[in-house]
Parts: sequence; structure tokens; C-alpha cells
Amino acid sequence: MANLVKNLVLKSVKKIYESSAQAGPVFEKISCSFQQGKTYAIRGVSGSGKSTLLHLLGGLDVPTQGEVLLNDISIASLGREFLQNTIGFAFQAHYLVNELPIIQNIMLPGRVKGLSDDLCKERAHALLQLIGLSDKAQAFPPELSGGQQQRVALARALFNKPAFLLADEPTGNLDEDNAQLVVDILLEANKTEGMGVVICSHDAAVYRRMEIVYVLEHGALLLDQPPK
Repeated sequence: MANLVKNLVLKSVKKIYESSAQAGPVFEKISCSFQQGKTYAIRGVSGSGKSTLLHLLGGLDVPTQGEVLLNDISIASLGREFLQNTIGFAFQAHYLVNELPIIQNIMLPGRVKGLSDDLCKERAHALLQLIGLSDKAQAFPPELSGGQQQRVALARALFNKPAFLLADEPTGNLDEDNAQLVVDILLEANKTEGMGVVICSHDAAVYRRMEIVYVLEHGALLLDQPPK
């Protein structure tokens, strides 16, 4: 599948939470396809299930019914390492390691894979240039602003050149200028590396920059129709 355009597909996916706090269905029989190389946004009110949907797409959670497929293969049958190399995640919280300099944080996915330091550093420096932080390679996360830390987390998610980047409210804690910088980086990675982008956001200034926008409401995923 390495040389094929990948499709990430939800096939009649249903998710039910059985805990007392979240009892009941999150969504009912959602079917939707996301293609590598395209950009998508999923919007919806808080609690509508956007994060759950991304977790299902990335294999972090499993559906109650239905399947999540990658090029017609259930992701449940794919190894964790394969998924980590195919799907990247960016979250609202950056989850950086404060004790490591920025370049080492970005190199972490490569070290997990067992790549050489030279290869890891080469990729990390390229990503630092992409996010506009080449001069911060040896800085530590607490020395950076919140917007800069989010850009570093995004670079780390891009390290393995994933076919898809799933971003869960990555601009939620940022001001308007930093939010736009993060979206600029996502769109540049989409353009230069052919990566598919699926971003959850409640910010119209963010989600309207994606090619295709869906709205998640009342357990259904619907194509959003822009105002005329």
C-alpha cells in the first residue's frame, strides 16, 4: 500500500459509551471516506463527538459496530507500528517533554523507529524550518510561547511523513495569529508531502480553509453547506 493513494474510511460506524457519565450512543452508522492529499474539517458543538471520531479514525479507539478501513483493510488488523507511521496526531495540548530540547522532541518518533541520529536530525531540522523555529532547536519547551510549542508538537506529528494528519482542536488554545500559523503549516505539509489533513475545529477561520467541511450533529456526519 506504500505507493498507493490511501483512503481512510468509516463504514457504518456506531459508537456507544456505556459508562454512567456518557451513557448512550455518540453516533449512529456513520459512513464517510477521507482521501490522502485532501484537506477536511469536522465542526460541531462541544460534546458532539469530534474527538471520538478522530480517535476512531486513528485507531486510538474502536467502534461499537462497523469498521474503520485503510485501503479496504480494517485498521484493527494493522499493527500499531504501521498505524504510527501512517497516521499522525496533533492535539490541543502539545504533550512536549520539558526536559528535552526542541530538536530532541521532534526526533522522538524517529528514535522510536530506531533510525540513526543523523537521519533524525536531518528530518528534525527540515521540520524546524517548516515551522519557522530553526533558531529554537536547542531551546527547551518552557522557554517557548504556547503558539511555538504547538508548532513543535505539529512538527513531531509530521516526522514520519504520515499519509494522514488528524488534528484535534490544535488551535483551541491559541490567539488568531498563531492559529493561522498552525493552519498554514498543515496546508503546506498537505501541499509538499501529499498528506491528508482531517482537523476538528469550532473556529470558522480555521475550518473554512479546508477543502471539505463536515458538521457532526445529533450523531450524524453531514457535508457542511457554506452560506450563499
